[in-house]
Amino acid sequence: MNNIPCEVIRDLLPSYVDKLTSEVTNDIVKEHLTGCKECTGEYERMIAPEKVITSDDVKEVAFLKKQKNKVRKAIIGGVLATILCVIVVIGIKVCAIGKESNPQSLAVEYTVNDRTVDFKCELMNAASVARITGISFDAKNGRLDIKVREAMRIPFGGNTEVRGIYEANDKFNEIYLNGWLIWQDGVKISNDVAKLYRYKNEYVGNASADVNLAYALGIRETFGEFTNELHTSEEPYGWTLVFDDDFKTKKTKEATGEAFIKYGTVLLSMVRNLSYVEFKYIDGSEEVTIKVTAEDASAYIGTDVKKAAETIADLQRLIKLLGITL
Repeated sequence: MNNIPCEVIRDLLPSYVDKLTSEVTNDIVKEHLTGCKECTGEYERMIAPEKVITSDDVKEVAFLKKQKNKVRKAIIGGVLATILCVIVVIGIKVCAIGKESNPQSLAVEYTVNDRTVDFKCELMNAASVARITGISFDAKNGRLDIKVREAMRIPFGGNTEVRGIYEANDKFNEIYLNGWLIWQDGVKISNDVAKLYRYKNEYVGNASADVNLAYALGIRETFGEFTNELHTSEEPYGWTLVFDDDFKTKKTKEATGEAFIKYGTVLLSMVRNLSYVEFKYIDGSEEVTIKVTAEDASAYIGTDVKKAAETIADLQRLIKLLGITL
């Protein structure tokens, strides 16, 4: 093999293949190709005949396109079928099975006799958009759970009320409706009392819990806006509610004082370390302060105020005793 570099030979190959080189160049290229596999391979690729597309090739391409279209259609069909299945499942859930009703949206009536419950409820303000789809009972460990489900109202109607009678194998002391306690130790629990009980707390220093408790008790709605002063630097721990200048009440001064004693009693029963509550407001040009101590509250209800709201049933009894409307 001559010593001509492969790069030079490859530059000459196009002219060599087209027979445009001289005899001397042809001899040089031929000699080089006899001893160089790389250049020989490049030369053979250059002289290889171009593939002629035949009718069989066209048929094969058309077949492959057809198969590709079938696969694409199958994929699209599968996706659409999946979407349809999801829609059907959602439709069944929304229109047939539904969801648990909000206990506060139900008008409930029930009687409890030993281990038997006669329960009925009705959807409030939902007759045009929702219907009740079922009721179930489950009793265990002294607790009876009642589940009421509702779903979207369908064109051909549906019930907005339901009734069920259930007899448990064992006695129970609590009944829950969709997670809300509605009966405890023989006492029916109202939604408002259940909500109020959630704000029971141990320390008067928890300002946010105090405010939520006062709001849930209805003090703001009854007398107007107020600010809080918490006395927690030393015992006895206290809480002062100072009402704005636009203090509102249609009650007499004596009746207002009586109302504050009742509200103070509830606050003292629900904040464990609270020793006294004060209510301050302006009556004309006079600043009035009503102070209720734990001792005062206990004497007022005839029992230890700190034990008057240990359970929700206790709180329900206390609210009834005081005649407070939530």
